[in-house]
Amino acid sequence: MCVLAVVTMQEKGIVQRFNQAAQTLFGYTPEDVCGNNVKMLTPDNIAEHHDQFLENYRQTGVKHVIDTGRRVLAKRKDKTTVPVEIHVKELNNGDEKRVYIGYLRNLTEEFMLQQAYVINDMVTALTTVPMIAIDSVGKVLKFSPAAETAFQYPLDEIMNQNVKALIPDRIAVNHDMYLQRYAKTGEAKVIGTVTRQQAKRKDGTLFNVELQVKELKGDGDDGSTFVAFARDVTADDDVARTRAVNEMLIRISPLGIIRATLTGEILVFNRAATELFGIEEEVAVGGNLKMLMPHYIARDHDMFLRRYLETRKKNVIDTSRRVPAKRSDGSELEIEIIVREVQQKGKEAQYVAYLQDISHKLELEKLKKMNDAVLELAFVPVVVIDHVGKIQRFTQAAEKIFGWTAAEALNKNVKMLMPKEIAEGHDKKLERFRKTRVKTVIDTPTKQQGLHKDGHKFAVTLNIRCVMTEGDNDIYIGFIIT
Repeated sequence: MCVLAVVTMQEKGIVQRFNQAAQTLFGYTPEDVCGNNVKMLTPDNIAEHHDQFLENYRQTGVKHVIDTGRRVLAKRKDKTTVPVEIHVKELNNGDEKRVYIGYLRNLTEEFMLQQAYVINDMVTALTTVPMIAIDSVGKVLKFSPAAETAFQYPLDEIMNQNVKALIPDRIAVNHDMYLQRYAKTGEAKVIGTVTRQQAKRKDGTLFNVELQVKELKGDGDDGSTFVAFARDVTADDDVARTRAVNEMLIRISPLGIIRATLTGEILVFNRAATELFGIEEEVAVGGNLKMLMPHYIARDHDMFLRRYLETRKKNVIDTSRRVPAKRSDGSELEIEIIVREVQQKGKEAQYVAYLQDISHKLELEKLKKMNDAVLELAFVPVVVIDHVGKIQRFTQAAEKIFGWTAAEALNKNVKMLMPKEIAEGHDKKLERFRKTRVKTVIDTPTKQQGLHKDGHKFAVTLNIRCVMTEGDNDIYIGFIIT
């Protein structure tokens, strides 16, 4: 089975084929898509120009998308967008009619993983080492809170100033020249290395730093950005304090955190892990990870570890998974686990696992499915709207009395179910309730009129409940009796 979504269309954009992976990606069936314009799979700002793009290519033959790879947003059936990588190929079937084949890869997980790494790197940099970013002429672009503390400069005083303000005078006098020479020759003496340097505080005092500078090259004519990490090494207890903070964060973390060797020996077992498994730290440390697993997983775990060390193929590391685990009393629970491999200079790598009990979450998911089933089977029509009147749920019983299908009603304003004379003031009533919280219709059965899809009016008794949330995101549930 092809893991890439494949969409085939003719030269005017009419979809001809829509494979299984495409169905999974977009949420449509082939019957929904085939015979319709491919614009239905693109966001509105692209869809409105897509036919013209095709016509331009037919007229000029100039390829802008065909035979290239692009990262764009696609639109699912539920109107949400998804990042994809798309490659378009053109085929000529012999009768001079063009056929285009689009291959799409879902980038959602890749983007989320990249975001997670960026956030992790930023947090690490900002909480442990002062960070300074400058442009190609030395102007300060970024100055982290840790840098403010180390150099004693408030952010508003140093931003857009020359970085020479942070450098001893004997070095600062030549710094502009160093940047210019590097721009011309590309010969790096400090960039890409770790060096010991002196830095200067606002009050003029000097202190020793461990300096690491990285270059971020710009696109086209954009100059480079230089990011420097300057760790104050004058105080011997800095590392000790950082280690103490990290250990404290591990201990107080609400997530279970376990650190283990490459052979599965447990080195760190925090308080949340003890609560999760019912095993005290002194019992767990020194034991094997297999003690936390059901026997049908534990029996193969050593083999999994050996295979990873041999192949370095990541099946579990750097992913989030739901797996069964075992408590000290032998009972099983469902957990969500993320495993990271931590490389340490001059030391053997270790594994760090972050664990969370999701048994309650799974139970809530089960209850939600049961609730959905009850709503659909209920004889009383139910319509659920959000805080601006957009329909979120439209049960089968509601379909019968109003004539609209759920697919037609969802994400539309509930005013479509009301006669004009009632609909005109509905938005203002919602807005007034959000501001005053004064109930005039909510929690009180009222006689109203509904509007059928075919235009005829009919009498209903309306009973509305409001589920109040923080902010402006209330949900309104309407029970309708005819």
